[in-house]
Amino acid sequence: MIDAQRGLAIVFMAIVHCAFFSKISVMAEYYVDRHTALWGWPWWAIGVLCNASAPTFWLLSGVSLRLLAERNRRRFGSEDATWWFLLVRIVLFFALDASLIPWFWRPMRGFRFTYEFELLSSLGVSMLLLGIVRKLPDRVLGIACGLVLLGYPALVHLISPDAHAAGPAWIKPFLFYDSVHNPTVAFPVLGWGGLMLLGWLLAPRMKEPAFQRPRTWFLIGLALHLVWITIRLTDGYGGFMAWNRGHGLREFFILCEGPPGIDYLALNLGDGAWLFALLWAAKDRLDRAPLRWLVMLGQASFFTYLLHLPLYKLLARVGLKILPTATVPRYVLVTLLGLAIMVPAAGLWRRVKKRYPDGIPHYL
Repeated sequence: MIDAQRGLAIVFMAIVHCAFFSKISVMAEYYVDRHTALWGWPWWAIGVLCNASAPTFWLLSGVSLRLLAERNRRRFGSEDATWWFLLVRIVLFFALDASLIPWFWRPMRGFRFTYEFELLSSLGVSMLLLGIVRKLPDRVLGIACGLVLLGYPALVHLISPDAHAAGPAWIKPFLFYDSVHNPTVAFPVLGWGGLMLLGWLLAPRMKEPAFQRPRTWFLIGLALHLVWITIRLTDGYGGFMAWNRGHGLREFFILCEGPPGIDYLALNLGDGAWLFALLWAAKDRLDRAPLRWLVMLGQASFFTYLLHLPLYKLLARVGLKILPTATVPRYVLVTLLGLAIMVPAAGLWRRVKKRYPDGIPHYL
């Protein structure tokens, strides 16, 4: 079930990134340091739905880490293998963000060394911090998780832009979204890392019967959506960009992702919870297509993340050459073609990992 939900997040990610490479905007979020030009319906609605991808992926990363640690504890008698594995993967994450990932986003540019604090770097730092505190009682970790998720907006508001610019360089990746100054920071650790810790705490509950019922996840999603609606209607604590009736209905759904506010996380985790409810309702069909394809993608998530960037860049460029003016057919065709390549590639990679369980594929 976790693999299916992760696979769905990968599909949403592919839809958004395919649009980017196809010169189509499905953006449905704002950033504090740059202007966002939103396209009309239905493009922004696609973005609103697909924005659930990143928060869901972060949450499930924490779930997967705990399940991996428990599996290795049963297999080897300790968690040492888990954390050695993670240390190697963290180094790999930083190396990729300093080399291939910027090039994947802009493959036609000549290869050169550049570093951006992107998704993989932020995941790596969050994993490292989680590894340090993992043996604390869950109650203590729960308090820390609440403080991070609820206190992050206050911390950002308390620190002035001047302090941001003049402060120590190591603070920026933890606190601030910044797409202007090098190195850029797309995923500040304190803004996103709390979701990984939340996933770590949620993992044991996933085995309980109550958390395997669609109704539970529907109610969780409903509660999260009420949090989002309350913040938007009252301009309350937790949002980085205010809304009023003069802004119109569309702006009610367009929230700040850079950095993420509580309203942004609540809306998108709520959407993720409802999607999880649908997957639990269809659990008996997870071994049949098309849901089986989600499981395959989710079981090779890191591999598919690395694959989809150059793949969609290439497919989108070909699509722009062949169908330059047919925007909708081109977008649909390129998206589906990319997924048609990614699913069997993920299945092949999964078989390679099983054949070489302790080799290089294990870390991808």
